[in-house]
Amino acid sequence: MINYSVILGLLIPAATIAGLMLVVHRETILHPLAIVSSLVSFVTASVIAYFVFAGKSYAIVIDQIWISAIGAKIKLGIEPISAAMIWITAFSTLLAVAASFRDLREKRESSISIAFHYLLIFLIQLALMGFFMARDLLLLFVCYETVLIPMYLLILVWGGKERVYASVKFLIFTLFGSLPLLLSIAAVSIVAWQVNGELIFDIDRLIQMNFSENASRWLFAGFALAFLVKVPLWPLHTWLPDAHTEAPTAGSILLAGVLLKMGGYGLLAVVIPMFPSAAIDAAPIMITFALCGILLGALASLAQKDAKRLIAYSSVSHMAFVVLGLFSFTAEAWSGAVFQMVAHAISTGGLFYFVGALYRRRHDRMLESFGGLATLAPGLCSFAGVLIFSSLAFPGTAGFAAEFMVLYGAFIYQPVVAILAAPVVILSASYMLKFFKAIAFGTPTAEFAESWNGAHKEEIAVVAFCALLLVAIGVAPWQSLMKNIEPSVISILSAVSR
Repeated sequence: MINYSVILGLLIPAATIAGLMLVVHRETILHPLAIVSSLVSFVTASVIAYFVFAGKSYAIVIDQIWISAIGAKIKLGIEPISAAMIWITAFSTLLAVAASFRDLREKRESSISIAFHYLLIFLIQLALMGFFMARDLLLLFVCYETVLIPMYLLILVWGGKERVYASVKFLIFTLFGSLPLLLSIAAVSIVAWQVNGELIFDIDRLIQMNFSENASRWLFAGFALAFLVKVPLWPLHTWLPDAHTEAPTAGSILLAGVLLKMGGYGLLAVVIPMFPSAAIDAAPIMITFALCGILLGALASLAQKDAKRLIAYSSVSHMAFVVLGLFSFTAEAWSGAVFQMVAHAISTGGLFYFVGALYRRRHDRMLESFGGLATLAPGLCSFAGVLIFSSLAFPGTAGFAAEFMVLYGAFIYQPVVAILAAPVVILSASYMLKFFKAIAFGTPTAEFAESWNGAHKEEIAVVAFCALLLVAIGVAPWQSLMKNIEPSVISILSAVSR
C-alpha cells in the first residue's frame, strides 16, 4: 500500500504539469486544475504519512538501474521522517496554490502566464518529493538542482521591485552550495571505488562504509557546506531575506515551508549518518554557528519594519534551532529538530500567506502601514494570532513543543549550550508581539481602512487551517508526530554512535 501511495503522490504533480501544458490557453480550467491537484496531492501525502507512521519502518519504493555504466540508480525510499517532509511539501504546495489563485486573478495575468506560474510550483513539488525520498546521491543531486531554476523564475518573473537582484543572489548562493555537493559526490564515489573496486552512489551502502578519518572530514565539510547554504545557517543566510522579501507569496511559502528543510533533511539523512565521526568532531563548531544564527536572526527580526523581512529573519533563527538539535546528538534534540521543521513549515508558511493577503489590499509591507485588523477582520486576525504565538513558542502550540525538545536535548548534551540559546525566548516574543501589535491593534491607517474590502472566505479558511494544525500538534506532540518519528531518530543515532 505504501508503494502505490508514494507512486501516486509522485504522479499527481507530474500529471498536473502535463495537464497545465495541454490546457495552457484555457484560463477557466487552469485555476481549478491547480487547486484540485494540490488538494488531491495533500490528501495523498496525508495517506502516505498515515501508512508510514503505522509501519514505522524504512521501505524501498523504487530501486532500478539508471546509468549502468557508473552504477547510478533511481532508488527511492521512505521512512517516518521523510514522510513528514513529503507531507509539508504537499501542505506548502496547497498554500502556494491558494495564494497564487487570488494573486493571479487580481493581477489579470494571461492564461500562458498563469499556466507557467502553476507549472513552476508543481515542478518544485515534484523535485522536492524526489529529494526527500532519494537514496542515490546522483538522483539526490538532480532533485537538489531541479528545485533551483523554478524558484529562480518565480522570483524573477513575479517578484517585487528588486526581483532581479534577489533572484540572482538566490541563484548565486544556491550554485555556491551545488558545487561542493557535486564535488563531494564525485569524491565519495571515487573513494568507494578505491575501497570496493566500483563506483557507489547508493546512500544506504555508503552509510555502511568506513571512511578514513582524513577522507571523512573533507567529505563531511563538502556535503555539510552544500546543505548549510540551504538551511541557511549564519553566516550563509544573507540570500534568504532578499529572496523572501521580493518573492511572490507562493515563492515565500515554498521557500520557508520546504526549500529550507532540504538543508536540515540532508544533514539528518545523508551527511551525519555517512560521516558520523566527522560530524561528532564538528559538533562544537556547528553548535557555535547555530547559536549565532538563533540569537542574531532574532535580533535582526526585532529591528525590521518590513513584515516579510521580519518573518524571513525569524526563519534564520528558527532553522538554526534545527542545526542545534542535530549536532546535540540526543534523541530528544533530534526529535525536536524534526518537529521544528514541521512546525516552522506550518506557521511561517501560514504567516507569509497572511501577509500576502494584506499586501494585496495595501500594496505595502511596512508595519506602520497597517493597524486595527482586529476591528476590520476579527476572525482572520484571531487565527493569524495563533500562527504568531506558535512562532514565538507559546505553550500549547507546535512551536513550543519543538523548541522545548531542542533545548532539552541540548541541555542533556551540554547545559551551557541550552543556557546560551535561552535568551531567544525573550527575543522571539519581542519581535512577534511587535508584529502582532502593529497589524492587529490601534487605529487603522486611512489607506489601509480604505483598501480593506473584507476577508475572503478562502483566506480565513487557509489561516484557520494552519492555526488548528499548530494547536492540534502542539497540544498532543507525542501522539501526533514524536512517537512516529522516534524509531527513525533512534535508528540513525544508534548507527552514528557506533
